[in-house]
Amino acid sequence: MKGTSFYLIALLTGYGLDLCFGTSRCTYLSANWINQGIFVLEKSICNHFTRIEKKEAFVKGILAILIISILGMIGASILVIADWIHPVVSFLAAVLISCQMLGNRLLQDQSKQVYRELKIGKSKEKIEQYKKEKAIQEMIETVAKGISEDVIAPLFYMALFGPIGGIIYQAGNRISFMEVKLNEIINYIPSRLAAGLMIIACAFLQFPVKETYRIFLRDRYICEDINSGQTRAVCAGALGIQLMEMGDAKRKATCEDILSVNRILSVSSYLGLVLLTLGCWAVRKLFGID
Repeated sequence: MKGTSFYLIALLTGYGLDLCFGTSRCTYLSANWINQGIFVLEKSICNHFTRIEKKEAFVKGILAILIISILGMIGASILVIADWIHPVVSFLAAVLISCQMLGNRLLQDQSKQVYRELKIGKSKEKIEQYKKEKAIQEMIETVAKGISEDVIAPLFYMALFGPIGGIIYQAGNRISFMEVKLNEIINYIPSRLAAGLMIIACAFLQFPVKETYRIFLRDRYICEDINSGQTRAVCAGALGIQLMEMGDAKRKATCEDILSVNRILSVSSYLGLVLLTLGCWAVRKLFGID
């Protein structure tokens, strides 16, 4: 297998590919094969255990590890075969997998589509003000959560462990029978890293940083999801609106807030890419790990 620099360059290239062409072209197939793989493995493995939903957490954990390991080995096999064929094929495979694990452009495209529909009115029908505000808030919450789970977390695990780290993360994030416990574990560090990057991004974008940080400290654990609450609290503070009881309702959410959270997404992802790739490269070189 290749060294650290090889996979970090592949990650940078994959990030650029996702940003340029969008996840509807680059990630859709990967999301499908991971989801389908989990579905098939859950069905074939869990059927051997009666009433798996009532089994002890230990048994569920073993099954989750087994499913994640199988999907990880599939990804590793692809990289090994590609490396055996030719170094260029190996690099392209690493780039494609890295691109497939990211959802940066998909989040932007989806939110902009909602913005256009709410701004001009889909099919020229007038949307009730309450429903419109609710739709705006839901989109902002989706992007806020996605900054962590679809951008920073995949970058974090791929910077540390290469493309396989991205596959393992996405597989672990999609396993259903573990409910939210596995999701909480694997997103614990990335969600807090994402929130920190978002606060820095708010400084660059001239959002009220002190107010953002205050709301973040005060409200980040109000949400039942202790991880997505981190990034949602940042958005609530930066925009001056209320999201799921987080933040102060200084004003009502507007369509322009969707564009604002998109800007936070873009800057946060750039900061995360630079921080994680350079940081991991420097640490590995310092300790002679390659």
